[in-house]
Amino acid sequence: MINPEKQVENLVLQSKLDEALACLEKSKKNVFLRNDPRIFLAAASVLRQKKEYKPALNELSKALDITQRFPLLWTFKGFACEHKLLADIYYQEALCYLELNDHETALGALDDALKIEIDSDALYQRALVLEYLGNLQGAESDLKMAIEKSIEPAKKELALHNRADYFIRQKQKDLAIIDYKAGLAQFECAQAYCELGRLALQDSLYDQAIEYFSKSINKEETVNALRLRALTHTKIEEWKEAETDLDKALKLEPENALAKEERQNVHKMLELQKAK
Repeated sequence: MINPEKQVENLVLQSKLDEALACLEKSKKNVFLRNDPRIFLAAASVLRQKKEYKPALNELSKALDITQRFPLLWTFKGFACEHKLLADIYYQEALCYLELNDHETALGALDDALKIEIDSDALYQRALVLEYLGNLQGAESDLKMAIEKSIEPAKKELALHNRADYFIRQKQKDLAIIDYKAGLAQFECAQAYCELGRLALQDSLYDQAIEYFSKSINKEETVNALRLRALTHTKIEEWKEAETDLDKALKLEPENALAKEERQNVHKMLELQKAK
């Protein structure tokens, strides 16, 4: 029997999660695969997508047990999957515990994962947990390390964006702007442009806000960016431009209630202008 990894991946991409699980259950009965922790790790990942977190944790426990029973095969550095497999198991555990609102246990799992491998995603998740638990110094340290450990431009941009979001939550707008702009220098991201536009809008810098929203929309046309640019246009009474943006937003999401309401309000203002 071939390794089902590719087949499972294709089923997940088609949202056939039950079929993916059935394929993995069949693999567990195979003599060559039943002691492969990757099978249990994959099952946990599918179960997590189904929001079945306790069964997912059970699969991860089995994966961990196998690595402990066969340490030379699964945890010896430089052989097979090296230590990354163990780090992945602990990371998936942490994500499950976070969904179950068990932040303390999630923190322990993230600590275990990061002892094995320094990964920017795990650092970001631990930063969120530390922030939630009130350890802001620890959160900022992890966010800083995530940026430093990210080599690929897209990863670096995401790490900078994550820290910028943190600064926004901590009401440190100036530091957030620095990180958003630094991220754009790495990888031009529609969301980062949108966030900069939102901050400019809050400061009543309407021309700057429109410029940022326009750059975001040019990168990726989203309902959120179109609605925000429309809102900015209304601030300077550019009703026709606002109407155009909201029409585009409703073309993307015809049932968007907020866009519908905003479109009606803008239409009323246009009718008032015609009546003058």
